[in-house]
Amino acid sequence: MESRTRSAWLGLVAAPLVAALGLGMMLVHQVWWPRWFDNIVSAALLVSAAMLVIKGATSTRARILSAAWGVAAAVLWGDAFRLLEARNALGESATIPADILAGAGGLLLALAITGLVQSLPTTRKPFVGTMPPEEELRERNRVRQRARMD
Repeated sequence: MESRTRSAWLGLVAAPLVAALGLGMMLVHQVWWPRWFDNIVSAALLVSAAMLVIKGATSTRARILSAAWGVAAAVLWGDAFRLLEARNALGESATIPADILAGAGGLLLALAITGLVQSLPTTRKPFVGTMPPEEELRERNRVRQRARMD
């Protein structure tokens, strides 16, 4: 399995967790709505980009997946440190859900960075706007055959 496809499957697993983290922040810390709504938006972006790559891993679709992972990583970066700050502000009176959310924020950030790295292009040259050589040759042969038939 190609690393982009692995990254897409990882995105399908991580997206509900990212959304759940946002909802957990809303329930436990009662944060203002933009602080948790961005988690849901980034999870939706991640699911849609992952589905595009699973259907067919083209260069453009892989770039969309990389962008979705980047958005998720940026959102989780803010969440991880916001949750850590909220947990430290509670001090000894921190509840178990606050501890769990702070740990989950850090783990999801690491998962998002891993997904981003896996979704990046490999060492092969990208075929942006053109077809790979084998497909290009097949297409030329099809055009020639059609021209002969006409």
